[in-house]
Amino acid sequence: MTVAVQSERECLFEPLTIRGVTLPNRIVMSPMTRGFSPDGIPTDQVADYYERRAAGQAGLIITEGVAVDHPAALGDAGLGEDNIPLLAGDGPMAGWRKVVDKVHAQGGKSCRSSGTRACCASPEPAPIPMSAV
Repeated sequence: MTVAVQSERECLFEPLTIRGVTLPNRIVMSPMTRGFSPDGIPTDQVADYYERRAAGQAGLIITEGVAVDHPAALGDAGLGEDNIPLLAGDGPMAGWRKVVDKVHAQGGKSCRSSGTRACCASPEPAPIPMSAV
């Protein structure tokens, strides 16, 4: 690797402040649907998963897509998705509190992704997007 390329990459490991929130670096983990939240409640395993990503120095973790407690945002939409986490109710919020606490304990930051789960227009199953075919 040349000195110029190495110098260009070093900025990835510098802190970044956005609207008053300082990330320890510029490495962002994108959201990935995992489906490990029975009854919409993130489990201890979910908290451990995100904790490991924060310990691995991800500057910002965008969690898997969450659903709001509305029929249009729940259900498998014909794609076989189950155990999608909710962002409403005492149980789900307690599960997310564990996630946040573990990520923060490792010096990381996280935010929830609403993805497409929180914005469906109809309680009917959504069509399979053409890009998924």
